[in-house]
Amino acid sequence: MNRQDGHYDYGADGGYNAKKRLIVAGCDAVELAQMYGTPLIALDEQTIRQHCRAFVRGLKDSGLGGGAWYAAEVNPAQTVLRIVRQEGMGLAAATLAHAKAGLSAGFPREAILLYGPKSADTIERAIQLGIGRVSIDSAEEIDPLQRSAKEAGARQDVLLRINPGLNVPLHARDSLWGCVPGARFGIPHEEALDAVKRLAGCPNLRLIGLHAHLGSQIESEQPYVAALEQLTDCVVLAMVVIGAEMQELNLGGGFPIRFARDDDPPPVSETLAELSYALRSMCQRKGMRLPALSLTPGRAIIQEAGTLLTAVESVKRYDASGMRPVAVTDALAPDASNTSFARRQPMFALANRVGGELEPCSVADRSSSPSGFLAWDVTLPQLRPGDLLACFAQGREPWPANCSTALAQYGHATLINRAREDEGVLSLEKVPARLNH
Repeated sequence: MNRQDGHYDYGADGGYNAKKRLIVAGCDAVELAQMYGTPLIALDEQTIRQHCRAFVRGLKDSGLGGGAWYAAEVNPAQTVLRIVRQEGMGLAAATLAHAKAGLSAGFPREAILLYGPKSADTIERAIQLGIGRVSIDSAEEIDPLQRSAKEAGARQDVLLRINPGLNVPLHARDSLWGCVPGARFGIPHEEALDAVKRLAGCPNLRLIGLHAHLGSQIESEQPYVAALEQLTDCVVLAMVVIGAEMQELNLGGGFPIRFARDDDPPPVSETLAELSYALRSMCQRKGMRLPALSLTPGRAIIQEAGTLLTAVESVKRYDASGMRPVAVTDALAPDASNTSFARRQPMFALANRVGGELEPCSVADRSSSPSGFLAWDVTLPQLRPGDLLACFAQGREPWPANCSTALAQYGHATLINRAREDEGVLSLEKVPARLNH
């Protein structure tokens, strides 16, 4: 990351071009805005692929034989799903809609993991679809799973999602809950053995491992190590009590991304090396066979790959002492009812010019909602109507409601969907032909 005229830039190519315009995914940001209009999300294909490879290769290099499963809920676009499939990832689907999207994107059924709370109807349809793996989120799901698998004449691979009961310290800007006692993710760890015993009596269900979710933006490997301690204890108990031997531990996602300027997440390879060492040590100490280690990253794959380009429509300057100027843009905040997005201080840069006196300001969307802000407090060159702003690390959905999307690779961008403000809808996604294999 470079300094230029007193403020940071965060372009995928390290800054500005000879025209003093921001480079986004190898493209001139102003040319992208002129070509496709604003607001526009520019997705950098190479960044997506690099992040996929970091997990796929990192797990392979660890020697633990597990897999990386992309959490489709963060961005289930067909274009994104096809890219992550090409990079060798599986698909972790939080809903049947995401699972069906994965099938449309070419994922084989055995490469799809369905997780999250599920109704009996959802379970029945998942079995009918032939979804390869189902993560059991509560004990109430066991009987419907057994019944549906029996009716289908199938032997369904399942994982048991455990809440280790850890009070995970999350990033200060992140409002999401971790895996604290009473959280909604998984079966309480003290009830795990009972669930394993029930599964042992289900002939159409094959328990292949345990699954956990710890939270988001976890900046240390220690919560993962603590969760491994809990999960391996459960594996040992299951092996001793009922002779069940599980072959896989899935630690979920939660890997940190660079969302704000002072974020400095560790490389994925370092975290995986620590987890590999910790798991091997635990297995040796507890006398258990080494299981495969799997992960389900989502934000860590896609969020840093997206840049929001939005035009400044007006700048409100007030005489009241200490009140910041407010730049009103043509975007709509992703969730006008949730101000945490703006309070997390997303990274902005002026895209169409360089220089100018710096000043603190707020960036608002075009709605009349009092919480319709993209950022409460950022420092930028003095803005004026017609300026183009870039907001980084915006690859995760939901995006601003009126956004078009372009996929960029090697300095060339392809529009994959276009917002039609007059109709209030987004056009159907058009997947680049080169991804149709």
